[in-house]
Amino acid sequence: MSLDMRKFLGDLSWSAFGGMGAAGILFLVNLLGGRWLGPEEYGKFQIVVSVAQILMIPMLFGFNTASARYIAEANISEKFVLRNTAFISVSILTLVFFLLFFLLSRIFFAGSETAFLSILFAVTLTFFFLARSFLQGFDRMKFISIADLSYAFLILVLFCVFFRVFFRGSGFEYMALSFLIGYIFFCGMAFLSLRVSRERAILSAKTFFILFRYGFLATLGSVAGVFLGSVDKLLLNYYFDTKIVGVYAVYILISVTIFSQLTGFLSMHFFQQFRRFGTNELFLKSFLRCAVFLLFVFLSSLPLASFLLLLFGKGYPFQFSSVVLSSLSAGIAVSYQIQMWFLNAEGIRGVKATVLGVFLCGILNLALNLLLIPLYSMTGALLSLLLSGIVLHFYFSRTIRFLFSYED
Repeated sequence: MSLDMRKFLGDLSWSAFGGMGAAGILFLVNLLGGRWLGPEEYGKFQIVVSVAQILMIPMLFGFNTASARYIAEANISEKFVLRNTAFISVSILTLVFFLLFFLLSRIFFAGSETAFLSILFAVTLTFFFLARSFLQGFDRMKFISIADLSYAFLILVLFCVFFRVFFRGSGFEYMALSFLIGYIFFCGMAFLSLRVSRERAILSAKTFFILFRYGFLATLGSVAGVFLGSVDKLLLNYYFDTKIVGVYAVYILISVTIFSQLTGFLSMHFFQQFRRFGTNELFLKSFLRCAVFLLFVFLSSLPLASFLLLLFGKGYPFQFSSVVLSSLSAGIAVSYQIQMWFLNAEGIRGVKATVLGVFLCGILNLALNLLLIPLYSMTGALLSLLLSGIVLHFYFSRTIRFLFSYED
């Protein structure tokens, strides 16, 4: 076995251990949150997260995706230039948009606790994803695993303490605060582990424009991704209430928990290895077959998804059709997300193809949600997610075959 393959398998093992362990802990946090808070308060927390994911787009501006890609293939001195340039750029963007969003919230949403929490969440998520991209670029997979377990466990402990000590008839704020502190803790660990000497802490205008170009394309994809990942909850809240948002979020959470983290560490490592070994046919076939395998394994987990739903309590009614739809949607997402990471690893050409596909399917998902949610409520949102996911899966499959001349 070669040294590269041995390192790859070692990193994969650490990522599996840390990633799946952290996913399990965070699922427990959401299980307790959904059960203790009830669907209405849990739905408010989901609205905070959904709004924050929108607000963080201009703050992060795709610098995390660009950093992970370029740092991974740079030499040691260039890595620190890329890291510092990305960090300074994101810090300035975050400060500007934080002040802008805060001012707008004071004007249009004066006194709204949800609006202020969403802004704080957006800032924290921005640096959380940036720090994670730095660690990926520096190939610190073992450290990521330890940090994932640490911040997830901290969130669990804080939420239990906040809920039992400070709970006074509400509670989504304490859940949000627990996640905020956990994300800050992860960022602190990451940035301290990557600290460098002063002589290496230099910036580069050329590096900025390289990251900006790649980040701009990633930002377009993030905007489109909002239509796929957040608009459903916002429209459910608009047409109905936060209670149904909470129920819908639980169905989605259960369906993706088992395999979303598995997809995350697989795509992370394949992203790194693809940059090393290129587009050889064997590697490509293994990658695509992995997505198909995960899809079928996920569909076999329907009984487990049904059981987990019961653990959330009576406030979350069991609907087998919703379990099936959410499971199918998550299975399709597993497949297209792996293919999307593969395209992103190829470079600008792949990112452009990804952005186009996510944008078109995001628009499709928005249109389907506007059409189906008023008629079928949560079922309409699940159908919209499934149909747009199927379209995106086939788009990525055809694009990969076209870009790399791959034939089954």
